[in-house]
Amino acid sequence: MTDNNIKYTIPARCLPATIIALKTSVSTAHSEGDLLVEYEYKERVEGFVGKGETSLHARRAEIRASKDGIVQKVHVKKNDVITAESSQILMDYEGCDHDTQFDGLCSSCGKTVPMNPKSHVNMTHDATSLSVSRTEAKRLEHATVERLLLEGKLSLIVDLDQTLIHATVGAAIDEWVKAQDEMPKDIRMFPLPDSPTPYYIKLRPHLETFLQKVTSLYELHIYTMGTRNYASAVANVIDPDGKFFSQRILSRDENSSMTKKTIERLFPCDTSMVVVIDDRADVWQYSPNLVKVHPYEYFVGAGDINAGHLPKQESIVKSDPSIVPKTPGTSTSTLEPSSSTAESASNAESLNNTEASPNTEALQPEALQPDALQPETLQPEALQTEALQTEASKTE
Repeated sequence: MTDNNIKYTIPARCLPATIIALKTSVSTAHSEGDLLVEYEYKERVEGFVGKGETSLHARRAEIRASKDGIVQKVHVKKNDVITAESSQILMDYEGCDHDTQFDGLCSSCGKTVPMNPKSHVNMTHDATSLSVSRTEAKRLEHATVERLLLEGKLSLIVDLDQTLIHATVGAAIDEWVKAQDEMPKDIRMFPLPDSPTPYYIKLRPHLETFLQKVTSLYELHIYTMGTRNYASAVANVIDPDGKFFSQRILSRDENSSMTKKTIERLFPCDTSMVVVIDDRADVWQYSPNLVKVHPYEYFVGAGDINAGHLPKQESIVKSDPSIVPKTPGTSTSTLEPSSSTAESASNAESLNNTEASPNTEALQPEALQPDALQPETLQPEALQTEALQTEASKTE
C-alpha cells in the first residue's frame, strides 16, 4: 500500500533558506500541484562578475503538493530561516488516494473526484454510489478471505427466481387463492412498497433444509435480476431473521448490467473462493464457478417474472456433456434448461396441480456433498477444501 505520510523539506543544496510565504494551513485539503510553500535561498554563480570569479545570487523556489491530500501539521512560519544543521521538516502532509468514494466525494479528504471505472469498483450489495479503489478492494477481499478461512467457509451466490422460489402475479392467481379455504403450504403473498399488486411466491421444496445445511459451509449472498424492493421482500420471506443472508442482497437496481451477472461485481479481485447457484448459465457467461440447477416452476406458464429484459434462454447448454453434474437417482435433464415453456393456465384450478416431484425440483443439500456425486461432477465441498488449502498456503 502507498505510504501517504509525506514530510516536506527544503533540498539540502538550497540551504540555508528563508520562508517567504506559507500558502496553506492545518487541515487544508489540496490537489496535486497546489502551492504550499515559497522560500528564498542564495546560489553561488561562477563567471557572472568576471572570469574565474563567483558571486551570490538570490533565488526563489516553491514546494507543491505531490498528490491530493490534507495538511496535518505546519512546523514553520514566514521569515523562518532553515539551516543545514536544523534540516527542519516544514510540514506533515497526509496524501490521499481517494480509496473510498461516495457519490463523487472522497470519504477521507472530501474532495470531489470523477468516477473512474478503471481505478475504482463498486463491490457493495446495496449502495451504487459507493466505490473503492482496486487497491482497497484487494485489501477488503484479503480480509474477507482470512475471515472465511478461519470459519472454514467459501462464498455462495444464489439466484432467487426459479432457483430458490417461483413467483407470479396477476388476476388468475388472485382468484385461485381467494377460492381456497387457506393459503396453500409454502406459498407466500406480499405487496411491494411501490405497487399495490400482490405477489405470490412458492418456496422450492426443502429450501429451509438446504439453507440450514449450506450455511455451515458458505457465506450466502443473493444476486437477482429482480428489483431491490422485490429482492428484499423475498428475502424477508425465506430468511425473516436474516440468519442466512443478512444484508448481502444484490438486485438489478445495483447491478451494472440488465442482462448479465458477474462474480466480479461482488468480488472484483479474486473469484477463487466463490461458488454460484443459478438456473441460468447464460447470464453468467457460463462461468466455471456456476453450479446450474433445473429451473423450478410451480405456477403454470408464469416462467421467470423478472426475466422480461433477459435474452431468450437457449435450449442447448454450452458445455461439455461429459462434465455435466449427475446426482445419483436424478435425471441429468434436471440440470438442463427447460426445452419448452408451459402454456398459460386456462383456469385457476390447474395451478393446484403443478408441484413437481421433489426428486427433480428440490434443492438437495446432498448434491453439494462429494459422496453424493459422480467422480466427474463438480463438487463444491471438494472445491472448498482445495481452495481453503490453497489460500492457507498463501498466508503461511
